[in-house]
Amino acid sequence: MGKFKLKYLFLLLSVIILSLIYFYFKPSIVTTEENWVTTNHPLGFSIKHPKGWKVSYTNGTILVEGDKGQTVIQPFFLPKGMTDIQLIASMAKSFMAVYPDFKIKGYKKYRDFPAQYILLTQYTRNNILQAGLFILSVGGNSGIFSGFAASQKDYHKVKDTLGKILESFKYYGPTAQSQGNVSYPQLSYQITADPKEGAFSVELPKGWQINAEIWRPYLDPWVKIDAVGKEASIFAKLPHAPIFFVPNYSTTGIYGLKEGSPIQPQGASIPGMVYRYLSAKEYVNIFLLPQLKGAKINSIQEKPDLANSMKDPYASTASAVELNLTIPSQNGSFLGKYLVCTSLITMQGVSVWTVGILGYHTYPNQESIAGQALSHLIETLKINPQWFAREQQQQAQRLQAQLASARKISNMIGRTSSSYPSKSTSSGS
Repeated sequence: MGKFKLKYLFLLLSVIILSLIYFYFKPSIVTTEENWVTTNHPLGFSIKHPKGWKVSYTNGTILVEGDKGQTVIQPFFLPKGMTDIQLIASMAKSFMAVYPDFKIKGYKKYRDFPAQYILLTQYTRNNILQAGLFILSVGGNSGIFSGFAASQKDYHKVKDTLGKILESFKYYGPTAQSQGNVSYPQLSYQITADPKEGAFSVELPKGWQINAEIWRPYLDPWVKIDAVGKEASIFAKLPHAPIFFVPNYSTTGIYGLKEGSPIQPQGASIPGMVYRYLSAKEYVNIFLLPQLKGAKINSIQEKPDLANSMKDPYASTASAVELNLTIPSQNGSFLGKYLVCTSLITMQGVSVWTVGILGYHTYPNQESIAGQALSHLIETLKINPQWFAREQQQQAQRLQAQLASARKISNMIGRTSSSYPSKSTSSGS
């Protein structure tokens, strides 16, 4: 699949290709918690809602409607060259075909990658004025428009229920019945916590071989996640070793380290490398591809919005690409998707840069599973706030120790320089 769509494209392709299935197969309804049911639709999605609410699919739009409100899920392809603002206007126009007085009262950008906008809307439904909250998400050349609305009188009473309906939506692929007995299983997940420091938790597929932990190759904590299943493997290296030191007077002039030389920072468990800053695309060609022997690039695209999301918070410069590969192996070729971001950080005259990598490997007919698993990893990766508070305190203590050492050195320099005669004294002797 050419672009990483955070599972939106899977839904989009399903509802377009299989739209006629709706007329031949009916959704199944399963009772879950009290007064709530789960509707499993043959198009390959499930959604939870209160008993008595109706789930429908019409003209590419999924609706869940009750007497107190409605939720809307509408995937789409993004026309080439259309800006996000033009898309917002286009979505408003499509809603006006159903609700002539549909109006966007205001909107704001919520996230850069995937691009997300929050929209406040107003329209009349069944002769009752509705207040709505919608999210427009765009990734690559596709996206999804989703949200909910209720009467202005009931909006604050039912918004939690409507949000819960929307949050429960899951896509797992067309059912075997609708696809000629071809199965697209829905992954089930387990919560995995960092075993070393309790720094984070993440939901990864059950039954996969999992390694998820904090490691400290250079004192600071880095996240390392690998999950390997029969169908696919996913990974997150935030950042990916090694750390790179931009050549300067100390590395080159004093120590004589050439570009590509290893360098051992104090307290580090593995060496870094002296190397000029590389954009993500340059890093892929110089470092990543040689590690994936025989790999063929299917596509590589620069992603400024991804760079804004993945970069180090202290980075002065960042670059990101989305890379799709075909990688040969003894068991046949498999596909790889890499989201790569390089971040340049400069502090106190020293410049270093790091590389963050997210991605998956999978066989060509299992991309939907790999995409689901990677999307779920990104969505569920959470930092433990107690660990974060401790980490901040420890970093502050290290900084205080470093400042104390610097003051001692400064005092030593002061005492040493005062033991020598000044220029004016020596010239007069």
